Amino acid sequence: AAVEAAKAQVAIAAGQMQDVESAVAAAQVGVEMAQAQYAEVASHPTPAEKQAARAAIAQAEAAVANAQAAYNLVKGDPAIGARPESLALSQATAALEAANAQAQVTAQGPTPEQLAVAATAIREAQAAVAAAQERQAGAEANVRAALAQAASAEAALDKLRAGATAEDIAMAQAHVQAAQAAVDSAEAQLRQSQVFAPFAGE
Repeated sequence: AAVEAAKAQVAIAAGQMQDVESAVAAAQVGVEMAQAQYAEVASHPTPAEKQAARAAIAQAEAAVANAQAAYNLVKGDPAIGARPESLALSQATAALEAANAQAQVTAQGPTPEQLAVAATAIREAQAAVAAAQERQAGAEANVRAALAQAASAEAALDKLRAGATAEDIAMAQAHVQAAQAAVDSAEAQLRQSQVFAPFAGE
């Protein structure tokens, strides 16, 4: 029964060890993801984004130039404000302003707040790894202790199955002889301490 109980404890400890190892692996993946997210945030603006922003501005400027040219052809019309050329110029101008604003945002890159949030995520993920690794050390110790207990129980069972050794029997006999000698000595002392009357009492 002791052996079976020890084996069950080994199985429990091994299962806990596997759970902890999975937690460590998951925490390490979390660190990698947080680091990748930080790198993604910090990498902006990329050369492609800068080029796209410049292209958007150039396209918007061309649209304004075209709309301005069309507007100039009819700007003497008393109802110029109602003509489609006026609306097209307004829309093209607004699009150019939006492209310039977007280019400014792109050029600024991530804000300090965004970088701080990403850095905090990395630190939290690293702390999770450290905590999981601490649990891993305890789980490993539990496995070793359970294995040692199982080995001890197995050894005790083997000894019981093998029976008493010659040394065990000799030691037990020596204990018996010592105990018998103590009994004999006590009986002798008892006899010496007894007083017998020379005649029967009434």
